[in-house]
Amino acid sequence: MPFNEYNCIWIDRAYMTGTPVENDADMFRMIHHMDLCYANACKLVHEIDPKAKVGTNIANNIAYPASPKPEDVEECERHKYFMG
Repeated sequence: MPFNEYNCIWIDRAYMTGTPVENDADMFRMIHHMDLCYANACKLVHEIDPKAKVGTNIANNIAYPASPKPEDVEECERHKYFMG
């Protein structure tokens, strides 16, 4: 498993990347490079052992709105969309 719960980058950018992320463009660039690294790691594993199974671990979480107010429900739905 090359990466563990790397969808958590949405929660704590600095922890997941090791550096502060100033804006969403930088974050998407980092995710793009993580995806490239993941693909290269999978390719290498399969070169070593073609029958090997390679996967990732996606973080799972539960979110509930802070209140029934539409803005809280909308924020909760946004969080669930990004966190899967």
